Amino acid sequence: MSNITNVTIRGLHCDSTVTFDCAELTIDQRFKPEWSTENAYGRMDPIATFSRTNRDAAFKFVTLATKESEALQLQGHVELFMKMQYPKYTNLNGIPTLMSPPFFHVSVLQNKLYKEIEGYITDLTITPGSSGKTVPLVDSKGNFYERKYDISFSMQILHEHVVGWHGGRAAGGTFVNEGKGFVFYSDLAINPDKDLAAAPNPVKALADLGEKLGKTTKVSQQAQTNGVDGNTSLQQGNETFTENNKQTAPEATGIPAGDDVRK
Repeated sequence: MSNITNVTIRGLHCDSTVTFDCAELTIDQRFKPEWSTENAYGRMDPIATFSRTNRDAAFKFVTLATKESEALQLQGHVELFMKMQYPKYTNLNGIPTLMSPPFFHVSVLQNKLYKEIEGYITDLTITPGSSGKTVPLVDSKGNFYERKYDISFSMQILHEHVVGWHGGRAAGGTFVNEGKGFVFYSDLAINPDKDLAAAPNPVKALADLGEKLGKTTKVSQQAQTNGVDGNTSLQQGNETFTENNKQTAPEATGIPAGDDVRK
């Protein structure tokens, strides 16, 4: 079983961590914008007032043990995960006083795909394999150890910052959240306003590349000034540069003859 396919749960209140290697793993993330509505006389549509966008996640996985030592370790992890659902107390004048409720960080796939999330668990279900058709392992002393667990839990996700779009479209709207990425670890989503403003002028980049190859790209001054709006001049520049590139020896440029560098 790959050690990449795992779920790691860290209890912030108790400073304890458990990791489960998963034979099967399902992750559902739910986004629910919440609105309150009020009907008004003579209006066909209700008056809607936005409240918030709720986000939660559901995890469901199967974890297995193939030998006695693994089954014993897995049993310890399962039991610790159960204990982590309870809060932390401190003694105040000899009286147990609630110090911290159970909050968690959860990461999956070693953060290779999804970002780590923080929040609190709203329900946890653990079903041992012996409840089905999986026979427990038996040691030399006759002790039984479960070799399979079906585990599922739901989690209310908490955001550390104000999450949402900042700035109007005309001014360049930017999605603000807690650092790189949002749901996924890599920032794969494209912000059209931010990325377009940061992108290099394609006409200038084309001209610079042609100059490096010892060729002068015939691009009009108007296209240089207008950037991506100079569509006609940009097309002419592309065609001229491609034709020049076809005449350039592969040894001199490092680019196979006849290849279009726009590919």
